Amino acid sequence: MSGNEKRRKEMSMVAPKSAAQELRLQPVTVLAMERGVPEHAIAGMCRFYGWAEGKQLTAEDFESAMNAYRVRPMGQGR
Repeated sequence: MSGNEKRRKEMSMVAPKSAAQELRLQPVTVLAMERGVPEHAIAGMCRFYGWAEGKQLTAEDFESAMNAYRVRPMGQGR
């Protein structure tokens, strides 16, 4: 890692998440907004997985569900 890359990493505005934060339950909407997921994709995921408003997941579980949702065959339904 070059000096500039190291300095840029140290000056990041977003603090790295600790293990405790990664295991904490958070609302799906918050997790999606942190990752830049568009609203229509959030709505699609909620419908696909049967998540009700206020559903909470860990960051790891959300990312796993998001990746599975993205690679599913189109028109698969539930």
